[in-house]
Amino acid sequence: MKNQKYIPVDCGFYDNLEAFATTRKTVAINYLDTEYKKTIQQNIKVRDLETKNGEEFMIFEVVENTEAKNVKIRLDRLIDIDGIEVPRDSDSCSI
Repeated sequence: MKNQKYIPVDCGFYDNLEAFATTRKTVAINYLDTEYKKTIQQNIKVRDLETKNGEEFMIFEVVENTEAKNVKIRLDRLIDIDGIEVPRDSDSCSI
């Protein structure tokens, strides 16, 4: 499923992600694994957002066993963050 066509996220939702990256507060997140089959739940700190080749990504920090680990996911794998569900079938930001 790594070649799945990217589906941009809602522009308003992207604004929320930018706010989380700015405040760096710990938030709960649910997202799909790379096969888009299994839901992963973690507490994270959003570090950065980036766009590459027309796809948007979020880089976040997960603390596991007292060690920080950076993870990068495509935004269309997100289900929700901090209790805010990703809107589907809505206007995306132009990339």
